[in-house]
Amino acid sequence: MPLTDIFYDYVDKGLLLGFIERWHFETSSFHVPVGEMSITLDDVSTLLHLPVLGQLCDLEELEFEETRTTLVELLGIDGGAAGVETEDAHGLKVRLSWLREIYVQRCNACGIYAWSVPTLAHLYDQLGGMRSWTYEYFPTMGRRRLVSSYDETTPRAARCRALGRVRLLRRFGRQLDGLTYSGVVWHPYEGHRGIRPFFGIGMYSDGLD
Repeated sequence: MPLTDIFYDYVDKGLLLGFIERWHFETSSFHVPVGEMSITLDDVSTLLHLPVLGQLCDLEELEFEETRTTLVELLGIDGGAAGVETEDAHGLKVRLSWLREIYVQRCNACGIYAWSVPTLAHLYDQLGGMRSWTYEYFPTMGRRRLVSSYDETTPRAARCRALGRVRLLRRFGRQLDGLTYSGVVWHPYEGHRGIRPFFGIGMYSDGLD
């Protein structure tokens, strides 16, 4: 539920593109002057409050009937509702808004799964959660403000909001090229460990292709 409540009004395109230019798919890491840096399961756990430990979700390609059967078995809905939703979603998928409604109603057991693992794989694929990560590790980059209502019991990704759309790629590129060790917060979550403790497996970041 906390994940579905996190959203951004604006995207710092210059900031994101600056990092994307330095992303290497071969190493799944950003190559910056201070070395290679990457998003880990610990970042996902702290930024989004998703479990690191638990069962893994195995994904496989399904046909329509298999998809409907899976939705019925896992979510406890009837086959007709599952079929209508896949048609409304225009494919063998469901909408997040629909899934959220089902979750609220019937899926309290979802907490047993290690959601950080597939989330990290998705972040690597889409680089969609990169802004929260950059805000934590690179405090001088990006125009952001702290949310006054934020408290440490909520995901760290909700702590900052962008001040507006920023497209100055050259500026962020120069900042990244001049990055030094003192410009990086190497342990950004120390004050959050009482809420999201560190697990050794949280540093895992490789082999998720």
